[in-house]
Amino acid sequence: MENKEQIELLYHTLLAKYRKLVSDKKELSIELGISVSCINYRIIKGLGLPSYKKGSGKCGRIGFPIISVSRFIVENNIKVADFVW
Repeated sequence: MENKEQIELLYHTLLAKYRKLVSDKKELSIELGISVSCINYRIIKGLGLPSYKKGSGKCGRIGFPIISVSRFIVENNIKVADFVW
């Protein structure tokens, strides 16, 4: 399966799971398998996260578009070779 097909499949899966186009930090933490505090740290440092949109104001909400999350997960998937004993 090519990356485009994988992204599309994951996009539709996440869309069906959350029933919205933008996920929050908690939902992203579930999908990436990391904590919300780790996501906050990565936002501050600008490290390895899908593109996001920040609301206006001092404490604007941060939203991660589902398509960006899908693309990030597929493109950053670590491929592991088969291990033979």
